[in-house]
Amino acid sequence: MEQTATNQTENTVNTATEWATNAATYLDECNLEKSAEFQKEPRRYTQKEAVDYLRINAKTLKSYVAELGIDPTNGDHDHASWSITIDELYRIYDYTLAQTKEGKKFNIKPLFKRTQLQKAVRISLNNQKGGCGKTVASVSLASGIATEYRERYRVLLVDTDPQSNASQYYAPGAHQQDRLTATDLMLDNFDLDEGETFRDVVKSSCLKTTIPNLDILPATQSDRSIDNLDRFVKSNDVENPYGLLDNILNQVEDDYDIIIIDTPPATNMATFNAYFAATGIVVPVSPEAHDLKATAGYFEFLPTLVSTLQNYGHPGYEFMRVLLTNYSNNSVGAQENRSELTRMVGSAKYEAGIVESEAIRKLANDDLSVFDVSQSQYPRTKQTFLSCKTNLMAVIDALMNDIFAVWKKQESEVK
Repeated sequence: MEQTATNQTENTVNTATEWATNAATYLDECNLEKSAEFQKEPRRYTQKEAVDYLRINAKTLKSYVAELGIDPTNGDHDHASWSITIDELYRIYDYTLAQTKEGKKFNIKPLFKRTQLQKAVRISLNNQKGGCGKTVASVSLASGIATEYRERYRVLLVDTDPQSNASQYYAPGAHQQDRLTATDLMLDNFDLDEGETFRDVVKSSCLKTTIPNLDILPATQSDRSIDNLDRFVKSNDVENPYGLLDNILNQVEDDYDIIIIDTPPATNMATFNAYFAATGIVVPVSPEAHDLKATAGYFEFLPTLVSTLQNYGHPGYEFMRVLLTNYSNNSVGAQENRSELTRMVGSAKYEAGIVESEAIRKLANDDLSVFDVSQSQYPRTKQTFLSCKTNLMAVIDALMNDIFAVWKKQESEVK
């Protein structure tokens, strides 16, 4: 009998080890394909799309393209004979701004620059319920804010979820390239080189993406050992165990205007750190009945969480919002659950929500957000893409109104 139990234990360990080894091989192959063979292309703009963004006529655009030495026919243009990258679009925009300063009149906005009183707004997307669209919301908000406003806000996307889904969009090779993650930084899993500071390490860990004004602090599958964070806190007698991520973001806060934090569907030290580091929270909620019930349980836990954070010095949130996700306008059940959600949180729920869309699903299969491509690049029905983008922009505009209100309040508090 004892031998049978021993064999069963060994078989269980061997099976688990075999699965883990095969899974690691599969993930390495996926990451290798993305980091080596697959290079994510930057967003491209046709002449019409560039004219619409720059708000100059085609003749002026052609002139500026020539003056800047940009070749609009260079590269792979399966979707158009004339196109430029987002980097080139930004160069032309900056050039147009310079012309405006020299006296030429264009309907163009200057780039955003925070005043000394305005602080970077940090938004954490949290819900203990998995499958509620946190990552799609996080990636869409970050990329949309970065690309769709001519003010060119500087955005940082922070991935604290060990599933690293957000990182697959913008840093698929982070694991193989031994990039430090937010968890590594919280665990102090690095050594400073001579003359190097903690800020240097954090700054170098925020990776560039295909969008010039969007960076990402990635996560990797190895962050699944998040329990190490609990042990780290206990063994190092950390004064504020929930302030580790806050300290990390403090190092680079001046480099960004808006910081979006994607979190795991769990209540652990990493999640609490995301809450503490945030100045505002957005709770994505699916309108399905079981999701709504799970979220209701999460809301019941919020007072305890907030009290815990405030005991460690958190000042409270500038705003607390609820974002409906993954819903269909044609679903009667979803409409009823939306009403229940409104009854729970009142006006904290954004009027706009993320509607189910084929465009989101299609692009997500290639680790692309709706704002990683232009309408001309979308391979299916253009109206589907346009409707999806319009819907997402309504959500983003609502969030930006909250951000603007925070900055306005910060300006007025000193006067």
